[in-house]
Amino acid sequence: MRSNAFVGWTLVISIVLGSIPTSGQIARSPSHRQIRFKEGQTTVQVRAVLKPETDQVYRFRARAGQNIHVHLVLPGKQKARPWDVVFVVQHIGNHIPGTNTQILEGVNPHGEINWLGKIPVDGDYEIWVSNPEISDRFYTRPIRYILEVSIN
Repeated sequence: MRSNAFVGWTLVISIVLGSIPTSGQIARSPSHRQIRFKEGQTTVQVRAVLKPETDQVYRFRARAGQNIHVHLVLPGKQKARPWDVVFVVQHIGNHIPGTNTQILEGVNPHGEINWLGKIPVDGDYEIWVSNPEISDRFYTRPIRYILEVSIN
């Protein structure tokens, strides 16, 4: 009888531990793309598709004091709604001087769909596009989007 209890608990523990996702299962491996502004160009539009459970990262260089406007649009007749895909803008590297974060001032850490701000320091920045963690809808299909970035 005792051995059956031991086997039963072993089975329960195995099922519970086996159902806990490992870091490899929950880690989102983002794809990275570089945004480059050509000479005299102030706006770049990127058309892309966000696959379920993925993030897309766009990197760019900017100078302190530049104004930046980032806008996300979901085109066409998709079932996705605004706020089903969002972005966060952050500085790459150390925290922004005078803050305890890499996220730019005024950017909601849970995501934005339209944001206007000022670049705080010279350097490299990233725009992370994702399906927000706080959402009432989980996507099993890719979502098309247009990301528009303006810097002047």
